[in-house]
Amino acid sequence: VRLPEEESRQVLSEALEVARATKAKVKRVRALSSVAALLPANEAESVWDEVLVFARGNGNSGRGHVKALLEMTKQFPTNARKLLGEALAAACEISDERLRIKALSTVTARMPSYARDLLGEALAAAKAIQSESGRAMALNAVAEQLPTEASDLLGEALAAASAIGTEKYRVRPLMTVITRLQSDATDLVAGAL
Repeated sequence: VRLPEEESRQVLSEALEVARATKAKVKRVRALSSVAALLPANEAESVWDEVLVFARGNGNSGRGHVKALLEMTKQFPTNARKLLGEALAAACEISDERLRIKALSTVTARMPSYARDLLGEALAAAKAIQSESGRAMALNAVAEQLPTEASDLLGEALAAASAIGTEKYRVRPLMTVITRLQSDATDLVAGAL
């Protein structure tokens, strides 16, 4: 059942007030994100900005920050390049490597394949992860989003996956990249193996 426009605006306005008054940080982000997802784009932008500021300032290295970032990212429209870029930057700022990997993987999963610049930034962030297992997880998440025609990014991901020393970590991202490569990219695969 769809409400008349006037009534719908009133309900969303009240929902926004309630969301802003929510004390629990992650619940506030979840509520604000849910409302923003229902607002027209021109009205939602300021709410998304509010959510981003809140999520970024929510204890940058703690679980609360990551939960807030993940909740917000789940609600993003997939065509929201600016929001995804901000979320990626927030994910990269997380000091705890395990939490950063989780946030990076979640944000990257929402990126459309045409956002090559953001995917390139995500790939750079994945490559910078110190632990081999974490780097493998992050590389795999990024590789899953890379478009098949992005041979430069796929080549970079392939090289990064190939450089992982431990075979059990290397296999998954390597296979993900290889499945994304077009059939004419056998030279990339041969060079990586």
